[in-house]
Amino acid sequence: MNFKNPLLRIGFIILTFCYVSSSSSQEDLIITESNLNVSFDLDSNLDPVASYSYHICYEYNGVIDYSFSKAIFFDNNSEIKNLVKRSGKKMKKAKIKPVISDYQSEGIFHSDLKLMYFEHLFKESENRLCIEYTKEINDIRFIDPIYFHDVCESNIIKVNITVPKWLDLKTVEINFNKTDQKIKIVKNKRKTEYSLSNIPKAFTDRYEPSRSCVYPHIILVPQKIRQGSDQIDIFSDVGDLYGWYSDLVSSVSNNTQKFEELVSELTKNKTSDLEKVKSIYYWVQDNIRYVAFEYGIMGFKPEDCQSVFGNKFGDCKGMANLTKEMLKLAGFDARLTWIGTTDLPYNYNIPSLVVDNHMICTVFLDKEKYYLDPTEKYGDFGKNAGRLQGKQVLIEDQSNYIIDSIPFNGGKDHSYLFTGNFDLNIDQLVGEAEIKLTGDQKTNVLNSIFSMAQNDRMDFVRNFTASFDKNYEVDIDTYPNEDYRDKNFLLEFEMIKKNSVINLENEVYVNLEIGNEFGGYSIDEDRITPIKTSSPVFIKKVITLNIPNAWKINYIPENLQIANENYRLNLNFKQIDSTITYTKTIEIVNGILMPKDFDKWNSDIKQLSEKYEDTIILEKM
Repeated sequence: MNFKNPLLRIGFIILTFCYVSSSSSQEDLIITESNLNVSFDLDSNLDPVASYSYHICYEYNGVIDYSFSKAIFFDNNSEIKNLVKRSGKKMKKAKIKPVISDYQSEGIFHSDLKLMYFEHLFKESENRLCIEYTKEINDIRFIDPIYFHDVCESNIIKVNITVPKWLDLKTVEINFNKTDQKIKIVKNKRKTEYSLSNIPKAFTDRYEPSRSCVYPHIILVPQKIRQGSDQIDIFSDVGDLYGWYSDLVSSVSNNTQKFEELVSELTKNKTSDLEKVKSIYYWVQDNIRYVAFEYGIMGFKPEDCQSVFGNKFGDCKGMANLTKEMLKLAGFDARLTWIGTTDLPYNYNIPSLVVDNHMICTVFLDKEKYYLDPTEKYGDFGKNAGRLQGKQVLIEDQSNYIIDSIPFNGGKDHSYLFTGNFDLNIDQLVGEAEIKLTGDQKTNVLNSIFSMAQNDRMDFVRNFTASFDKNYEVDIDTYPNEDYRDKNFLLEFEMIKKNSVINLENEVYVNLEIGNEFGGYSIDEDRITPIKTSSPVFIKKVITLNIPNAWKINYIPENLQIANENYRLNLNFKQIDSTITYTKTIEIVNGILMPKDFDKWNSDIKQLSEKYEDTIILEKM
């Protein structure tokens, strides 16, 4: 695809996947049948366990041999049992001896996730493989969502869920309306069968939303279990979910002694409560390194505040806990808060651990709630990252809880603003300009700058200021520093815009476009998955051309105005006395573009790209 805008990024994870050697096409491999049987039982301690029993058959239709690798993930709450395969001409049954390793990302073991994988050689004469295994989950609170799509095409997939009499289980069907394939559902008293045929492979396209936002899947919510006359609530409602979270939090042994003196130092010269809260919040942002770490129950239980303070690093839960305890020590009402980012399409109507993937801190101040995310380095107090906007939160309230929503303010909270004033100098434009960044735009740039080696930072700033375009030369007046809290990131500079003026002595053609945002970014016709930006987008550029004496305007491009529920693309040219002002406004409203809108997008982007090439014509009087 051609969609390469650096403003966009998205991650995508397939939990069960296959590798195909470079000498073979993955299109040659299909899943002929896949059966998953989900059942429940009681272990020797009468604790409920869930079993996911898989039977998957593959068929290879290529003409050369190749090695196929199957990977299965599990963690401390689960184990893989009875892994066998059937292969060869007679499809003989044999045990598989897999390789087991810790899953790591960028060389760091961030979690207790483990990887079990094995290889199988397909030959032209032995092109079938069936595998069987059971994944046993020993704490049904951690039960897996069930997805239908794999990275290989599938002829048919069946999911059978059998619920014993002692268990109340709620099934929640997500994104079933987002597939062209009809999912057949047959329900009996305590058994439900889902079947889906002719399933295309799961795509890993660039800028794709998380799979939970795209693909149909089933969430299983264990609500209650019965043991004789006793009834035990698991996750019957959000109160049970909060109760489980709260029990984990109450088991954390926080000790604030190590940072009592620091909190006093951070607040002693501050004249208002607001300034005190900011001082503590920004200290945690600046001095505690964020490391994603989810090992066993620590994926949900915060690390104690003194360990995070002493180690100078922590995950989101540990950093939120430290922020809370520092604020409480200073006398403020601070509370832990659970939230699912925009990577998750759920809310608290589903009382399940899959709903949340992040923790922040909420402080109650002057009858207002402020959401503090200390993992957002350089984030302003009272401003929320795009990945949090519009999402529900679950806030501590002692034995109770509060459900609220973070306001959605769209791209204007995350803006890129450019203002420039230019004069015509023979065959180039020369002038002064400034860039202002807010929200995610600001934090992304600051994180990029200050994560680099110092001798590389200025080159990056120049390239960023020049839109990474060699046709622009910039001379920056002030070097950016890290003091951008509670104010816009501001760069002021002189700019030379080359290759944008054609001077024919009596006639001059001038192109005022700077940046070409989304120009040429059409979407491939065969793409079937949505596109998601990292946050809402708002770009506004105001570029003024001063018309030289003895010249008059012969032609000004027509304006372009495109607006719909997904985006706005506006280009406006306006003459005022001896100036022409070109104003460009681009807004991606909700950050997601669905496949049904791709044709319209491509048509609109074609208009935008053509308009970018249009020029002002000046004529000598």
